[in-house]
Amino acid sequence: MIATLRGLLTAKAPGTVVVEAGGVGYRVCAPLTVTDRLPATGAEVFLLTELIVREDSQTLYGFLDERSRALFCRLMRVSGIGAKTALAMLSAMDADAMLSAIAKGDTVLLSSAPGIGEKTAQRLIVELRGEALSLGADVGGEQSDAAQALAALGYKKPEIQRALAAMRKSGEEYPTPAEEIRAALKILAKR
Repeated sequence: MIATLRGLLTAKAPGTVVVEAGGVGYRVCAPLTVTDRLPATGAEVFLLTELIVREDSQTLYGFLDERSRALFCRLMRVSGIGAKTALAMLSAMDADAMLSAIAKGDTVLLSSAPGIGEKTAQRLIVELRGEALSLGADVGGEQSDAAQALAALGYKKPEIQRALAAMRKSGEEYPTPAEEIRAALKILAKR
């Protein structure tokens, strides 16, 4: 698997770049939010990549940060979303905006991305909301009630994020913020 790519940017178009590394030119599909931020051709670039091998193709996707690459991979695990749609979504909005929309349950913003209808936006929210919150998604300038309460108790943001992520992975439901806070405190007490 090709995890990163560093080399000379030899061609750039919306959604696609060519990076020459070791005498080989790699065509990399990238969201518009990436290609717009890359320097002019001739400059050295570094991309985090995800290689997707299909029966009839091998496609390399490039990102500027791990959060965007991880979100791209997670989006493709949602039923009805493939690489092309995930790329289009990350072209329409950056990872932070998308995580925030998912955390807030904003179906209007999510369905504004190409290829995403209201039902798919709702599915995204159901399947990814916990992960978006555990990644510290901005929910209107505020964190979740549990995150705010834990921060008020003196816990640091990385500790809070790890505890909330562990809770989400457990698959248990916490209908009230109080129950979520109690569960997080139990996890934090074990560490």
